[in-house]
Amino acid sequence: MKRSSRTITLSELRTRRRAVTQSILRGNSVVVTYRGKPVAQLFAVGNGKHSKRSVSGVFDDGSAVASVAAFIETIRADRRTR
Repeated sequence: MKRSSRTITLSELRTRRRAVTQSILRGNSVVVTYRGKPVAQLFAVGNGKHSKRSVSGVFDDGSAVASVAAFIETIRADRRTR
């Protein structure tokens, strides 16, 4: 079964978040635009069921972080030592 991709505005995402989430869980992807420019792509991870997942990220400057959870814990630890 071919899954579709649609484009919505950030405003539409705010007002129709439940319908958009259900569409994503059915396997569709959504491109979110802000002022006509794409800013995010939303899609289900894995089989679409809620579960604990490993996440990685890339910052605007191109630097990468392998484990977001470990990165956040590092930031929290720095704040605790102040």
